[in-house]
Amino acid sequence: MLAKGKAQNQVLCQELAPHTFRQVLRYISEVLFFVLVGLFLAWRPIQISRLTRDIGQLQKLKAQIMEINARLKLEKATLIGLERVEKKARLECGFIDPDRKQIIDFCIKNYSFHPL
Repeated sequence: MLAKGKAQNQVLCQELAPHTFRQVLRYISEVLFFVLVGLFLAWRPIQISRLTRDIGQLQKLKAQIMEINARLKLEKATLIGLERVEKKARLECGFIDPDRKQIIDFCIKNYSFHPL
């Protein structure tokens, strides 16, 4: 009797197994699909808000860099101005105008140079 019940159980399992397996596979695929769609729908607004925040921070950084660049250009123009260089050379280094006797004229390959 035990063997007969076991045989009937195997036949029943073989008949139900393909149908049940398909249902489980379909259920798992549906759940996976809805989870992925849900994640996508939740991820997209989060990503958009993060990118918007990053854009704002980068725009602020760009404005700061532009301001620093403008100040550096002004400082460069001030530092390389000939009047400033000459004044600094005279006051700090003690440079003076040369006498006419100290000026040397010279010629380099058909190029004449007169400092004054």
